[in-house]
Amino acid sequence: MVDGSNIAPRPGKFSSNDSFDDLDKLDASLNQKSVPTPAEQTARNANAAWALKLLDDFSARPSSSPFWLYPRRDVAAQLKERVNDPTKINQAHTWLCGITSVVRAWAQDTPVDYAWLGIQLYDLGRGRLGRGELLGKVVSPSADLRRSGLPDRMKPADWMILASVHEACNIAGVQNYTKDEGPLHCKAWQYAREVVAAYKAAGYKNVIDHTDNLHASNFNVADLEQANTYLRQGYRVSLLINDRLLRDNQIGTQALVATSDHWIGMLETINVTGDYIQAFKVFSWGEPRRVPQFKDRMMVQDFLREFYGFVAARMY
Repeated sequence: MVDGSNIAPRPGKFSSNDSFDDLDKLDASLNQKSVPTPAEQTARNANAAWALKLLDDFSARPSSSPFWLYPRRDVAAQLKERVNDPTKINQAHTWLCGITSVVRAWAQDTPVDYAWLGIQLYDLGRGRLGRGELLGKVVSPSADLRRSGLPDRMKPADWMILASVHEACNIAGVQNYTKDEGPLHCKAWQYAREVVAAYKAAGYKNVIDHTDNLHASNFNVADLEQANTYLRQGYRVSLLINDRLLRDNQIGTQALVATSDHWIGMLETINVTGDYIQAFKVFSWGEPRRVPQFKDRMMVQDFLREFYGFVAARMY
């Protein structure tokens, strides 16, 4: 059996082959092992090389998963690719954009814990997201989710983690999420409170919800500069938008229904020059993207029309 700890094995302190029957048994054992200082914990979380070592060990095990149908080596290879480049994490044809923006940030900040959740889910069928809110959030995907087929163009590693975290953190009471997301994708709607809950469970200490999905707040340039300030201070920032912003031919046009429908990760500050915003990078659909995609700038008013605020979160 795989180690079920919410804290991934550390070099020199834990063996990647430690065996425990369940989460509670291993949690009790942690009291008998060295607890890292905050500085050591930070260093461990940043150590992607150790995450890759854990995944090499995971890949080498001969058994398949009793919980998922995916080949072990495929899952390991996909997790390794995402440890090396978290922007590869891809919601594909699901509406899991909010959770995806959080998991991408978490994998960037704590690659070991990201890899460990993937290992736990594959071998134990459950695990924990992060160490926040009293040692993180238990992630225990439903049998319906584990039996579900893969959504179109989605990789198994992404489906296991993103869908499982959505089940654990959603505020709508969805307990049997599958690739059939229901009418209007209602089982995958990503509310700001779910994004906030996921950030907190992952261990982010300071989480700010500055969203309004009805546009009643009349966001302006000052709100964009506030997001910039958080990004400069080391926060991860998830922007809530209408995805028309990601399509140059729809920027500046009127939506049939004006509402938010997509979360993206903010990778660069938003630079306003007069009436224009200079093109900047965000994370969405498994890659860094420019907004606007092919032009050098866009009107501030066109951006604000499709902007519904942000959630900012800082790990340390």
